[in-house]
Amino acid sequence: MPRAEASADSLRAFETRIVYGLLQTEPYARVILGNDEAVLDRLRRQSILTKPNAPTVFVVLDESVLLREVGSPEIMREQLEHLIEMSERENVTIQIAPIGYQRDARAAFTIATQPDRSEVAYIESSIGGETTVEPKDLTIVSEIFSAQKAFISPPS
Repeated sequence: MPRAEASADSLRAFETRIVYGLLQTEPYARVILGNDEAVLDRLRRQSILTKPNAPTVFVVLDESVLLREVGSPEIMREQLEHLIEMSERENVTIQIAPIGYQRDARAAFTIATQPDRSEVAYIESSIGGETTVEPKDLTIVSEIFSAQKAFISPPS
């Protein structure tokens, strides 16, 4: 998926347990990944957000992601401040889905839309993840993403 991310015009991500990887701070990523090489890879991947013609990024985080302490209160404070900073970027939109049952929203995923409008999805599971370009899979995750955005109430 990193290759698909790097060449994408847009990224749509739904996260149920942790902050989306491209929006993680180094300390947060260090706790999640626990491996220096993996942390460096994650930080390198984040450079796509600041490159010329950076992709448009839409992220829906389950509210529980913000409540789940990763590492320490200090790490979480820094991570939450980083999310606020990232949300102020022109190419990044972050929305929070309220805690509650949302049919079919069982796993985190990312959909990378390529310049030719083709799509690649990465769907997480407990034992890793799967990259797919299957139309049926892409339809399912696109519909789930749309449903998540619809589930979020607009600000009053």
